[in-house]
Amino acid sequence: MISKTLFELYKGRKPNISHPRSFGCKYFVLNIGKHTLEKFDARSDEVVLDDDDDADDIEKKMEKMSLDNKENDGESSKEKDDNEPLLEDLPTNHPIVGTKWVFKNKMDELGNVSIGTPMSPSTKLDKDDKGKDMDQKLYRGMIGSLLYLTANRPDILFSVCLCARFQSCPKESHLIAVKRIFRYLLDTQSLGLWYPKGSSFNLVGYSDADFAGTKTNQKSTSGTCQFLGNMLVSWSCKKQNSVALSTVEAKYISLGSCCAQILWIRQQLNDFGMAIHKVPIYCDNMSAINISKNPIQHSKTKHIKIKHHFIRDHVLRGDIEIDFVYTLCQLDDIFTKPLNEE
Repeated sequence: MISKTLFELYKGRKPNISHPRSFGCKYFVLNIGKHTLEKFDARSDEVVLDDDDDADDIEKKMEKMSLDNKENDGESSKEKDDNEPLLEDLPTNHPIVGTKWVFKNKMDELGNVSIGTPMSPSTKLDKDDKGKDMDQKLYRGMIGSLLYLTANRPDILFSVCLCARFQSCPKESHLIAVKRIFRYLLDTQSLGLWYPKGSSFNLVGYSDADFAGTKTNQKSTSGTCQFLGNMLVSWSCKKQNSVALSTVEAKYISLGSCCAQILWIRQQLNDFGMAIHKVPIYCDNMSAINISKNPIQHSKTKHIKIKHHFIRDHVLRGDIEIDFVYTLCQLDDIFTKPLNEE
């Protein structure tokens, strides 16, 4: 016959009832002997004593309380086992996996990691002279296939063009970036361009630039796109030939490239008998817009090459007009920098 109470068997000690108080006061017993105490569990058990409770009544209450705690612990552990999430395998050559890795690399129904963007915003590719050399033929073949896809997938244009700059001496970091693009294409096979019937023929252009975005030589990247109504008909991403000395200069050079493409599309539409005047080009930099409208070449724009000032002549002729657009509404950001999934 067991001489110990259930409380003693469960807690491993006798309840401390040396200082009980009457009149229904609360009595707390520390959970010192509870080995399964979790982080958010109570550090003590609460018991309410009645006026006529003696030592035996107090011990019975403690036994009932210990049984309730044991049942609750069993149910919570069972529920924890049922709702326990499946753990993902550790990535190769990655000793420590943090919470950010688990949330960023979500898995689809087939167990594959789904990627929502072709390139991470934190990716900054350079020559990586100390990196491991990769097969040049394989890398160029992958870049060539991706460049072919940019004809109908403008969302990968910037990432592919950035990786294409390192075809002469590809490293492991460059190959990882290219494989991420392929992984993104596999997860977004349903994306594509849509040209609806009955859309308008209003020609609109967007221009943007990433100032000193190239890590190797600090050159800026120009990005332009042109819409015919709601249809995307032309887009480009190109590293500027010279180093821009300011954000205004980089934006203004990109405006010149967009203006040249707009004039070509405008001439094509004129051949079909569609006369278009004052084609709007949206830019998110007011200083670049003011330079295009200022007929006087002041000292702040002398360092900009003359060939980029032809946009000012077309603004005066009424061929185009430069309008301001907020950065959040700038559709051309996708051609100048890697963006978040949002």
